[in-house]
Amino acid sequence: MSYLAIIKANYQQVIFVCLTLLLMVLISIITVNNTVDKKTTLAVNVALEEAEKTIRSYLREPQVAYNTIYNTLRSELERGEPQEYIKAYLRETTNSYKGENSDISGFLGVYGYIRGEFIPGGEFVPGEDYIPQQSPWYQTAIMNKKAEYSVPYADAATGRTVISLSREIYGQDGEYYGVLAMDIDTSWLSSYVENLQFVKGGYGLIIDQYMSVLVHPNEKYVNSHLQAISPGYAEIAGTLRVEDEIYTKHVYDIDGQKSLVFFKELYNGWSIGVVLPKTGYYSDVYTATIILSLIGLISMVALNTILLKLSAAKIHSDEVNKSKSSFLATMSHEIRTPINAIIGVSQIALMKKDLAESVAEAFTKIEIAGNNLLGIINDILDFSKIENGKLDINPTLYDLPSLINDTVQLNITRIQSKPIEFYLEPDPGLFVNMRGDELRIKQILNNILSNAFKYTDQGSVTLAISCQRDEETVWLTFRVSDTGQGMTDENVRQLFDEYSRFNEAANRATEGTGLGMNITNRLVAMMGGKIEVESAPGAGSTFTVTIKQDYSDAKLIGEELADKLRKFEFVANKAKKFASVVYKNMSYGKVLIVDDVETNLFVAQGLMSPYKLNIETAESGYETLEKVEAGSVYDIIFMDHMMPKMDGMETTKRLREAGYTKPIVALTANAVVGNDKMFKENGFDDFISKPIDVRQLNAVLNKLVRDAHRGEMTEVDEVTDTPPETAPAGVKEKLMEVFRRDAAKAVAALRETAQNRDWLLFATTAHAMKSACANIGENELSVLAKELEFAGKSGDADFINAHVENLVVRLEAFAQMENAVDEGGLIEDAGLLREKLNAIKSAAQEFDDRAASKILSELKTLKWKNNTLKLFEKIDQLLLHSDFDEVMEAIDEGKY
Repeated sequence: MSYLAIIKANYQQVIFVCLTLLLMVLISIITVNNTVDKKTTLAVNVALEEAEKTIRSYLREPQVAYNTIYNTLRSELERGEPQEYIKAYLRETTNSYKGENSDISGFLGVYGYIRGEFIPGGEFVPGEDYIPQQSPWYQTAIMNKKAEYSVPYADAATGRTVISLSREIYGQDGEYYGVLAMDIDTSWLSSYVENLQFVKGGYGLIIDQYMSVLVHPNEKYVNSHLQAISPGYAEIAGTLRVEDEIYTKHVYDIDGQKSLVFFKELYNGWSIGVVLPKTGYYSDVYTATIILSLIGLISMVALNTILLKLSAAKIHSDEVNKSKSSFLATMSHEIRTPINAIIGVSQIALMKKDLAESVAEAFTKIEIAGNNLLGIINDILDFSKIENGKLDINPTLYDLPSLINDTVQLNITRIQSKPIEFYLEPDPGLFVNMRGDELRIKQILNNILSNAFKYTDQGSVTLAISCQRDEETVWLTFRVSDTGQGMTDENVRQLFDEYSRFNEAANRATEGTGLGMNITNRLVAMMGGKIEVESAPGAGSTFTVTIKQDYSDAKLIGEELADKLRKFEFVANKAKKFASVVYKNMSYGKVLIVDDVETNLFVAQGLMSPYKLNIETAESGYETLEKVEAGSVYDIIFMDHMMPKMDGMETTKRLREAGYTKPIVALTANAVVGNDKMFKENGFDDFISKPIDVRQLNAVLNKLVRDAHRGEMTEVDEVTDTPPETAPAGVKEKLMEVFRRDAAKAVAALRETAQNRDWLLFATTAHAMKSACANIGENELSVLAKELEFAGKSGDADFINAHVENLVVRLEAFAQMENAVDEGGLIEDAGLLREKLNAIKSAAQEFDDRAASKILSELKTLKWKNNTLKLFEKIDQLLLHSDFDEVMEAIDEGKY
């Protein structure tokens, strides 16, 4: 079939694509134009507000000083001080305020026309033709009853452009003494206003209440009426006489150039304005129009080409009955080429440093949409690789608990706002170290879990993991059950077919290609396993996947680790966890928090803050004993279990021996099964595990504080308070600041104790860092600190020597983070950067372009150092070509 015949067969689709893309470009240009208008107007408004405050401060300082000088001079004149005394006073005052410590910006001197004689107050010697009464300062004084600023004029003494504060002097008996004036240099004010340049060619200006120009970049217009700039300003002047602000008025400026004008009245009746040439104002819009038109043209040609190629391929496929897999592989790569061009153009535009925020936002959305499309294409490519026998299984050693954790964390986000509970049920008999293709196992789980969340609107999703050992082989079983829509027997039979999607009428808005389960089924088969499905309409579905794996050793995860994995359901329901706690006002209560790590103290205080308790802190057991010996009594002492020199056990023992009977609650990161008995045997009344669970904390406070004071409570004690989630802005920054100090202390202690082989103190320090790192979300560091803690307790010098430097170096990075600035003085949030890059790495392991690109786009909205931006650019390019392994290597090489 000829190409012309293909075009004729698809001309309606071609016209539709062209019109759709043209409409998209037009709407984008209009949106960018409106966004630029709004953003610029807001920016100008903020700038004028700030200018008003700055100028108010600039002009008020001279007024305060002038009033002081005026009152002093009038008093001296009323006392009849001689003229020589008056002259000396003005000279001394001028010299005093012109000193290096002067608080008055631009002060030049004070002088006056006193008792019929001009007194300069400085070194100025007026010529014979100098007539004070004709000077602007004198004219301003006689026209006003109080001290006012004059119009700008050239100072006779210095030649500078100045403004003067002046006022007539009258005694209490009405006797007239003359005029006192003060000169202020306007160069600072002129520079400040003239720099209000939002676009090329823009400038600022100031006018007084009489519409006279006080400050203008062109000196010829200073002291002239506003309308002298151009006739268009006559309307501006008329409006300002009755209104105190003007926004986006269109006028023709000095050179006849169309401009937008903004004015805001200052506190003293003057007005400050900003003039923006329209060519500069809309430069970003013009740039965006060109770029969007280019993108539209590229997209139009590319998509029509793809459409025609797809049509031709389909016709040809029908004619010769070619393999579907070959067709899919070819077309997938064909589609990637124009999509890559679209994303590439967007990225090139985003590299411009001077790109307006609104335009950058538009291109970011285009980039994200392109990456979402690539995610769908990746499914097609995986399918075609399987069909062509090019997809291999690559067995490697992997950590099964980590695989489970990563999968759960990724899929928790799929719940979004749905009322769904996510349950995890790992068998304690699972092997820790396994051998298999970790990435493909995650892909299998993610496909099944994503469907479970996708087709479940309410109820629950459960992931159960178990295994059976068969000589050197382990049969690993994953069972995913949901309470969703369910499927008919016919749906189940068709489930693993290519492009199969069940109940399409109800799931029309659900994303996907229909290839996911086909790919999953083939991957399971490649691993020597099987997948079974049980489902019924309205009763949910259960998918059971069994795959063959090898195990590295006989180490099992055990009940403790299995329990920790189960608690991932609380991550998914964090909001519900806090919502289930009712915070009572316990302002009558008093507690002491004891911990040698400042970060832990900060977190504990923050979690208890909603209760309005009287909170004290101590950083050691010795300080605790001193407080109690001094007579302090607390409703609860929250005692850190492990502290250097005197730990929580020893401190509690001494308190009990001294007769202290009030409750003591242990704060411990070692709260495993059976420890409750150990704590109670050593004098504790209860214990709370770290990181602190707010529900456990709430129960302890209600039992040991609120119930203990029940007879003393009033109505106000029953008022509920705000949960810690709504703490004031800046808490995260404060927590990081505290953690950096703790990290700095721990670095020195860890190195010293490791060198001196002081294993007990080494274990205590590592224990402190374990909980501190968990508090800020650094779970990987927390695990490393935990392993070093156990090594310290067992005296495992080899393990410590091999791993302590890794922990120390990373803690040093936190400790030095506040000094890590680039040439522009930029400070990065290293914790956020690590967290996001690890999330990108996890997404790359799952071949999830969409998730990785979304995280990267979020990072790009913040300010980063040049090296970090280069890393982002590299990751972006790698994601563009789906080079997932290289993405992970780039992040690892960056040592973030």
